[in-house]
Amino acid sequence: MVRSKSKNGFWSKDKVLEVAEKIYREKGYLPTQKEFTKLGYGSLPGEAVEHFGGLRQLRALLEQGK
Repeated sequence: MVRSKSKNGFWSKDKVLEVAEKIYREKGYLPTQKEFTKLGYGSLPGEAVEHFGGLRQLRALLEQGK
């Protein structure tokens, strides 16, 4: 299943965090941009930049437990 940013705002800050947390729990780490694409969430890294400053910042946030 491929997810992308939709006109109705699928990738809100809360949604990015929700999906990232789910994947982080399942995998034990936050994937790279390439891995997100393979998982069907290719637009999530760009949204992480918009809402959190990037994947590194989002990863740090998840590692701190929010």
